Amino acid sequence: WFLMYSKTATTKSISSYWDNNTQVRRSMEKLKRKLENADAVVIGGGAGLSASAGFTYSGKRFEDNFADFIEKYDFKDMYLAGFYPYDTLEEYWAYWSRYILIKADCFIPRAIMGCGNAQSLAATGLMIMRPLLRKWLPNRKICVFRQGFIRRHKGSGVLYLELGVGGNTPGIIIYPFWRMTAANPKAVYACINYGEAYVPGEITKRSICISADIGEILKQL
Repeated sequence: WFLMYSKTATTKSISSYWDNNTQVRRSMEKLKRKLENADAVVIGGGAGLSASAGFTYSGKRFEDNFADFIEKYDFKDMYLAGFYPYDTLEEYWAYWSRYILIKADCFIPRAIMGCGNAQSLAATGLMIMRPLLRKWLPNRKICVFRQGFIRRHKGSGVLYLELGVGGNTPGIIIYPFWRMTAANPKAVYACINYGEAYVPGEITKRSICISADIGEILKQL
């Protein structure tokens, strides 16, 4: 089934939202309580998350790492280059394998490895290994871990936390999060997404959306 929705806008951030915006401050407190009390947390991170951390799609970082593609195709940023219809799969994966190494670069797995249960997480195959990326091989263990985790917590008090997932590819994270929240009365959907924080009307009462810089909100939390 497909979740029918009408977008419900949320409070836009201001320059000092954590001091002056009462609604955002209340949303942050509510999110903090949900994080502390949830049975499980499923995080969906998008481009807005890396952008908040300074990993942009254009500028010097793009020019330093994709000079050959820029010279050949006159690309302006990593994002648009990813949609280019390359003539061969070799060139397609030459671009995407480099993109994955530069943009993902094990940031989330390395952060997770700082947790106390790092050894058990590593054993599940959650770590994204650079040699596999360089060989353009999919890490199927990540999908198995993710799906198994979600199945085990179906029907429990799950917090689906979306961080900076844009509207260009909503079917990957946003729509599944909305559907799973709607299907589980105990679930809560939370979103921190600057300029794109909205929620379907069907799950408004079980949602927390903050239109603000992810990094600043996480610091406050």
